[in-house]
Amino acid sequence: MFNKQQPEPQMVMSESYKKWRGMIFLVTPGQVELTIKEPNRVFGVILDVGVKDRNSNAAFVFSIAAFANGETTFFPSPGGAVMGLGNNPQLAEISKSIVSMGQIFLVKAQPAKENPLPGAGGVKFYFLTTSGLFVTEDALQAFQSGPYGQLLGRFGQIRAVAEQMIDKRQVKK
Repeated sequence: MFNKQQPEPQMVMSESYKKWRGMIFLVTPGQVELTIKEPNRVFGVILDVGVKDRNSNAAFVFSIAAFANGETTFFPSPGGAVMGLGNNPQLAEISKSIVSMGQIFLVKAQPAKENPLPGAGGVKFYFLTTSGLFVTEDALQAFQSGPYGQLLGRFGQIRAVAEQMIDKRQVKK
């Protein structure tokens, strides 16, 4: 009676995010300059982190995509993407290192037919490979304290630069 559960927060998702998400999982190895034809070769890693706004109780996700050619994108589900981050040589190298690390973590991933978003506090790593899509998921805290911590740290470097760019955009307005 007194133990009312909070309703699940409503996911905030812009139309531009939905469109991007529909396209990002369709990227092919050739589009990111991967010429290796061997099975299960990782050519892209997509990180989804579920977040809940404490003030509004709204849920959203921020996604970061990293590809073998160094291209990377930061895209929060409410909107405000920063694309073309691979033009920054340092971020391009980080993106390439994420893909290399993804090859190591692929052994712990499961094949995925769909790409649903994580709930608040959840994390999903999607691995785009020459043999299809794979995923591994867990709570953020579990990934932070385990072997995925270094991979999260690399994604965090991309996020930090992207958020600085977003802040600069907002100051100009």
